[in-house]
Amino acid sequence: MGGVLFALVIGVLLFLMAWGFSKIILGEETDQLTRTESWFTGNREKQGEEKKQWNKRFTSDSFRKKLEVELVKADLPLKLQEAFVLWLALLIVVPFLLFMFRGPFGLAVGLVAVIVIPVVMIRVRRQHRLQKFERQIPPMLDMLSSGLRAGFSFLQSLQNAATQIESPLGDTLQQVVAEISLGLDLEDVLNRWVERVGSMDLELVVTSILIQKEIGGNLAKILENIARVMRDRQDVAAQMRALTSQGRLEGLIISVLPVVMAVIINIMNPGYLTPLFQTAFGQKMLGTAVFFGLVGIFVIQRIVKPRY
Repeated sequence: MGGVLFALVIGVLLFLMAWGFSKIILGEETDQLTRTESWFTGNREKQGEEKKQWNKRFTSDSFRKKLEVELVKADLPLKLQEAFVLWLALLIVVPFLLFMFRGPFGLAVGLVAVIVIPVVMIRVRRQHRLQKFERQIPPMLDMLSSGLRAGFSFLQSLQNAATQIESPLGDTLQQVVAEISLGLDLEDVLNRWVERVGSMDLELVVTSILIQKEIGGNLAKILENIARVMRDRQDVAAQMRALTSQGRLEGLIISVLPVVMAVIINIMNPGYLTPLFQTAFGQKMLGTAVFFGLVGIFVIQRIVKPRY
């Protein structure tokens, strides 16, 4: 019991040290005005020469900005500091608990899980949000085109579309309207919009708008043509998903089957798989099987992933 208590105290101290270290690395923005300005301009107020030197020593603004953009793309309502502290807490608590129950093998599994699972979760959420976002782009272009044909300005058409389109496109569009209303440059606002979303379809739309701004032309007609092309691409993508559904199902079965069989075997014959988890050779076999299983899943996903 004394050893467990000592290990727990050490874990708490490590967490407090990591939390304090994160404050030094990432900084702390408590002023609401500063946070609002950084949201609209992408710039940060100087927090003192000493803090600036610490930030330059341990991290770069480009790296912080990239992490912040990834959180926005994944639609996670967390600041960078909050996400970092949460990850540090998981990195300490989960391996510690698994180490108490499974020893070094549990510690290794915990470390791998805490590192891999958040990355996978962020990528899945980002992809889901991006797919939903791109499905909303053609209706948005139709609204913009209709507004321009009715005599509204580009900003008025954006405001009208922002009030009618649901999240996630509606939320980002409202931010774009707010930035333009503040007097920021249209090109900078649209480029930051593309950067926050990470959609190639949106990049095509923004590029077309900026080209039309430079050389002129019928913007309503241009947006109509882009919306038609995007709908055709989405139809082709749906057909490709239907044609590759069997391969994706095979990948799912290959992923789930080993776990299901292990559970069934353990129920039918308890203790049969115990050497696989408690002996060094069994743990090596299990690690090798998991590694090649992940490689197989990756290969199948690359084969059946539509490219157009």
